[in-house]
Amino acid sequence: MIKTIIFDLNDVLITRFDINIKEKFEEEIGIDISSFWKIASKDFGNLNLGKFTLNEFYKKTLLELGLNPSSTKKVREIHESEYSMIKGMEELLKKLKKNYKLILFAGDNKEGLKYKLDKFKLKQYFDKIYCTCFEGIFKDNPKFLKKIIKESKLKPEKTLFIDDMSRHTKTAEKLGIKTILFKNTEQLREELKKLDII
Repeated sequence: MIKTIIFDLNDVLITRFDINIKEKFEEEIGIDISSFWKIASKDFGNLNLGKFTLNEFYKKTLLELGLNPSSTKKVREIHESEYSMIKGMEELLKKLKKNYKLILFAGDNKEGLKYKLDKFKLKQYFDKIYCTCFEGIFKDNPKFLKKIIKESKLKPEKTLFIDDMSRHTKTAEKLGIKTILFKNTEQLREELKKLDII
């Protein structure tokens, strides 16, 4: 019987969907968003390990692109404006919170994590919150999940992990944790029903 459910954050609870972001980004920053992320992506891992602040990350990318670093604040505002809660997930969290211990296991930077937790009022649902930016290791490193298991006194066979990346779920499975590879809310609900969780 499942007692604890561990949730991923990005692309499970929170997504980016604003179709107008590309036009807005190019108009206000002076470069298309795909070119921006092509340069920024090489530092994304270090950002999520806490080696950069979000502003340092954006500023560094702008400078490498030959753009004015004073646009850092605007870049951040544009990106933050596109975040939204995945439809149906808030209702599901409310339901699961009544009967299960919930833990958040995020791969994110400090500022990004705080922004999402505050904007979508997510802290109320989770007993504990873990993030790569505080631990300095990626989610597919088994040491991270082992720490969660030890600190939260979990039994792997009574724990479920929900994530949208197979390399993360495979790491959990090797530790004896049951997993669901997230695709969408409807699929997740069906998987939870099969496990008699909802």
